Amino acid sequence: TATDTASSQEQIQVNWTVKNIGLGTAQPSWVDAIYLSTDETYSSNDIFISSITRSQAVLSEDSYTQDRLITLPKIATGAYYLIFRADYNNALFETDNTNNDYAVAITIHNPNLKPLSFSASASVSSQDTVQLEWVVENLDSGSAHPSWRDRVYLSLDDVYDSSDIAITYFTWSQIVASGDSYTQTRNITIPKVAAQNY
Repeated sequence: TATDTASSQEQIQVNWTVKNIGLGTAQPSWVDAIYLSTDETYSSNDIFISSITRSQAVLSEDSYTQDRLITLPKIATGAYYLIFRADYNNALFETDNTNNDYAVAITIHNPNLKPLSFSASASVSSQDTVQLEWVVENLDSGSAHPSWRDRVYLSLDDVYDSSDIAITYFTWSQIVASGDSYTQTRNITIPKVAAQNY
């Protein structure tokens, strides 16, 4: 089992139960694995997420249950499946390997961070210390999961390019849910540059 909706890069709890329906005892060890797929059937291009090694025997008709905290990958918004694979690398000799997979549907959303405002003194001197403030909002349906960096540059125009001068950055380490925003205030030092409009 798992939640049916989440955001990319979010940590979610998953739970699974495996039963030994064969007549023999499953002798350790073997590995169970979780994948992310665009359909309900495992294939080699599915995204590996996590695995756990089973180190205890499971008698005939017995079962075991596991909980695991997994992190979803950085992936486009869409409909997916989490596929659980018992003994994913066939370490056990089983009477039937075709019933080892179990899929659950999950919809994955993504955030969209947009600066709403950015304020600074209109006129300063080279190497002055000035205060900056900016507000960023998450406009999309997915939560933004940390961490990421906001960076401030000095530029000769209002469009970023690789020639702009990096001044400072700030690492954000809290979740920003859909529709929420955050505000940052930073004191920065203007670099030693020629007097002109920036």
